[in-house]
Amino acid sequence: MIFLSHDFHSMTQGDSSISEYCQCMKNLADTLRDIGQPFQDSLLVLNLLHGLNPRYSNTADDIANSIVSFLTFAQAHDMLALKELHLTNKEMVSNSTILRTGLSSSSYNYMGGCHSAFSLV
Repeated sequence: MIFLSHDFHSMTQGDSSISEYCQCMKNLADTLRDIGQPFQDSLLVLNLLHGLNPRYSNTADDIANSIVSFLTFAQAHDMLALKELHLTNKEMVSNSTILRTGLSSSSYNYMGGCHSAFSLV
């Protein structure tokens, strides 16, 4: 249980998609719940924001500073997925422009997959 809890609290997005990252986090939270260590949705959201790729920092701030009420995990996932779609479209336009002008594009150097110290088998 200690290792699973550590994995949960140290999970990072890397270059996983938002959906992949959220699913990894939800699966780990469900496993912890199943062995008697449940988490409130607010802790799940905070942990989600903590491990996000830096390119989502503005959206993470919006989620964390939500005035109406603390967003649920599903609402946070939806906001981040929308931001991911926006970033992807923006990058596609940028890459298209780069290809037309013959310039080379710079790539992000993110670690792949959602990461935790230990993996579940």
